[in-house]
Amino acid sequence: MPSDTTASTRGVMPGGLPALRLRPPLVLPIPPSYNHAYKIIRRRNDEGKTYYSLALTDTANVWLEEAALKAKLWARSQRWVIHKDWLIVWYQVYYPDYIRRDTHNYKLLWDGLEDIIYINDSWALPRPAIPRYDRRNPRVELHFYTPDEL
Repeated sequence: MPSDTTASTRGVMPGGLPALRLRPPLVLPIPPSYNHAYKIIRRRNDEGKTYYSLALTDTANVWLEEAALKAKLWARSQRWVIHKDWLIVWYQVYYPDYIRRDTHNYKLLWDGLEDIIYINDSWALPRPAIPRYDRRNPRVELHFYTPDEL
């Protein structure tokens, strides 16, 4: 008897994550948003002319170090090879409270995984799931799939 399930809904869990679990997720702390990851600094060029640029905040640097360590440990445990082609990244954010936030405002998250999970974040195809809430353990769970695996 044929199934009424279509390809677009088959194997999708609540929140939009695919039901297919090939490997455990990479779990990271919630990164600082783009607005809190960078600060404006004043610089001078060789001619003494003042200009402004962006630099990472101390919070962002600490998060990047922690995320790189956790990602390297995860990659080693999964025997992950740095991906050199498209990689679909389904991610679930667990916020500590009900304050509304943008789930797509985490540029630092994708930059922090470069040269560990993929060569360049331009190859990552982020797919956010519906945010959830966990007051005791706020985090981001990342599930990685190649196009052939879905």
